[in-house]
Amino acid sequence: MHEGKDKKQLEEVYRLQAEAEQRGRLSAAEAERAGERSNPMPQKAPGAGRNARPGGAEADNPVLLDVAGDQFSTNADKVALIMVGLPARGKTHVSRRLARYLNFFHSISVKVFNVGDYRRKLVKDEMPASFFDHGNEDAVKLRKQCSEAAMEDMTAYLTAENDGRVAVYDATNTTMERRRWVAEQLAGLAVKVIFIEVICADEKLIEENIRAVKLNGPDYEGKDSDECVRDFRQRIKEYEDVYETIDCDSEGDLSWIKIQDCRRYTINNVRGYLPGKIIQFLMCLHTTKKRFFISRHGQSAYNASGKIGGDSDLTPEGDAYAQRLAEFTEQVITRNETGEEIPARLWTSTMKRTCQTAQYIDHPIRDFAWTNDDLGGRQQKWVQMRHKRWNNLDEIYAGVCDGMTYKEIEVRSKPWCSCTTVHSPPRHLSLP
Repeated sequence: MHEGKDKKQLEEVYRLQAEAEQRGRLSAAEAERAGERSNPMPQKAPGAGRNARPGGAEADNPVLLDVAGDQFSTNADKVALIMVGLPARGKTHVSRRLARYLNFFHSISVKVFNVGDYRRKLVKDEMPASFFDHGNEDAVKLRKQCSEAAMEDMTAYLTAENDGRVAVYDATNTTMERRRWVAEQLAGLAVKVIFIEVICADEKLIEENIRAVKLNGPDYEGKDSDECVRDFRQRIKEYEDVYETIDCDSEGDLSWIKIQDCRRYTINNVRGYLPGKIIQFLMCLHTTKKRFFISRHGQSAYNASGKIGGDSDLTPEGDAYAQRLAEFTEQVITRNETGEEIPARLWTSTMKRTCQTAQYIDHPIRDFAWTNDDLGGRQQKWVQMRHKRWNNLDEIYAGVCDGMTYKEIEVRSKPWCSCTTVHSPPRHLSLP
């Protein structure tokens, strides 16, 4: 766009650098002038509005209170999530997904306490379905011992720090008596206790879960698959004999969320900001496999010149990549194994380079139908590869080093750092 001007600016930067290296250091004022000249397309600071100046001088506060760390947390913010449900219903899947979500998007410390792991450590021998027979008194004592050990560790974890942490108690908890015991164990703590019951009546999905997850787990490693399925089915039967679903009348005083086939949700006595976020996430969760294709953006102008950050346009090479990506999308991403067109979505960051990489991807309107949806399987309109821009996917802001090369960062850092080489910006130079 302004190649001649940019070239002169770049030459001026290198001249300043050469002079600075001759003197042994670069003054802060000169560094600032150099940075302004070499960064014609800066990345805005996180939270910067339309009227914010480059560099974020007038940016809004980019840090929300719920992701600002433990300085804003209190004991009352702590949550204990207690899983409920028969085996092979997806409790562990939900536990792990919830932990990742809360940790990544809300910077919350989360730990999952899986009672099955405690059982495998305590009972190192094989555990056939008869081990889970509630009439087997010796096995019941061992299983209770495992539950108590997991509860003891979870209680210690919740009380260890005042940082708004979350614990997940991953077990069947299939009886009302057991759930009351859990509530009593946590009653003396300043913790919100929420039970999450996962119900699945889809036999095909249960069978797939048994074969895909349980048979590859430590309980059945290296054993005949068909025999393992029969044994695990018997294990489920042992739990079904005593299973009591959460009841609104007898357990209405507890806080709980009931998920039925990932379609029907019942929520009782749950309130608060974080519990609300948990509910929202659970209502978007599914247990079926999905394909994700992840691509870097095409080469940008700042990539070509070795600069970090910024919000520059694609180079001709980057544009060529964008065109090839559109072809790949049509031929592969929007097709299943048999070549039939399937619904797909497109997400990018808000940066120019990523949006331009997606510019050649078509967005035709198609008719698709889903079974067990709110339209009863009737066809509905779908915008194929509809483009959604997420600022959560933007590159981490480089602060005052935005738009600089690593060489420029090295030279600029000399007043503060005695190191000969600096491969990343000093922490005290970075803005949030």
